Amino acid sequence: MLLTDGVRSAHRDSLCVFSSCRRRHPATRSTVTARWQDQGVTTAADPLGRAATPPWTRRAVLAALGLGLVGAASSCGVRLESDAPDLPLLPRQKAADEDLLLSLLRSAQEVVDLASLPLASGGAAWVAAWLTQEALAATTHVTELRTALATAHVPSSSYTAPRPQGTAEPSTPGRPGTAYRAATLTDAVAGAQASLVTTHTAAVGSYSAVTASPANRPFVTALLVHHAVSAVHLGGSVSWPAAALPPAAAAVALDQVRALRYGAQVAAAHLTGHARATVVALADEANREEERLGDWAGSAARPAPAGYTLPFAVHSPTTADRLVRTLLGALATDCLRPLAALDDGSGVPAAAETAARWIGLALPWGGSLPPLPGLQR
Repeated sequence: MLLTDGVRSAHRDSLCVFSSCRRRHPATRSTVTARWQDQGVTTAADPLGRAATPPWTRRAVLAALGLGLVGAASSCGVRLESDAPDLPLLPRQKAADEDLLLSLLRSAQEVVDLASLPLASGGAAWVAAWLTQEALAATTHVTELRTALATAHVPSSSYTAPRPQGTAEPSTPGRPGTAYRAATLTDAVAGAQASLVTTHTAAVGSYSAVTASPANRPFVTALLVHHAVSAVHLGGSVSWPAAALPPAAAAVALDQVRALRYGAQVAAAHLTGHARATVVALADEANREEERLGDWAGSAARPAPAGYTLPFAVHSPTTADRLVRTLLGALATDCLRPLAALDDGSGVPAAAETAARWIGLALPWGGSLPPLPGLQR
């Protein structure tokens, strides 16, 4: 019976502990501890000589609980909604390639500003026409990049805030929004041209060293190709990282170039004079490209076929010229096919450089530079 009473007493004491009861077993707390717990304040010394510890206030308890919840949420990788503000202790996790896409957007906006100068008629016709094309392409880039950022749940405040005016002005007198007189058209176009070259080459130098995620890799590479082709077409030069295409990707590109070289040789056989010399020079360029890609491909290269099926019969100078333009257009349209053979982003600079060179071959033959080269959008 005594043992049973002791068990019951211990059970009652444990219930008091878990229900935050202030009553404690007399044998387990001192008089000073009792006054601390029951009255909230004590002035007597601890019998063992220890200093009294101040009580936890309600504010301190709530703060500790808040810190614990924040730490638990952070360790679990909680991601805030795209339109939620950053919390001091729980910042929003950035989306994949967020900084890269925002930087590309700023470059595209600079191109829009520079290429949209309202110019009067007369002088520098081909450059003025190219600026018009640049403005249209860059506007497409801005739209696509904003869509990509929105899809990635990046807060719209990161890319829709008003930009400072005058960040992309021509190097000649005048500002966007003013019409240039015909006498100053050449200078104005030259200023925009020089600024565009600077913007494009800087973009290539910055983005070719950045590895995009697999989902964004084709899109980012297409933008990189556009910047490179535009810079060279406007008289600039582009420096690419010293990198090679991986063998599998180089083998894909090699097959594409072989078809161009074969078609150019067939076309040259139906031409004479300057027209023939031009096509022969193109065939030689394709042959040098073939040698470069063959070195990269190594044993992954497939044996060259004896011939290729042409898209139509070639029997005259007219059909020969059309064949060359058709093959160059197909090569430029499919210039990013080697990307599918890349295991990682290390081969992107070499793939972009190759694609830009192919489009550069097509431009003198009436080829165009689409806003996103190599992508069907």
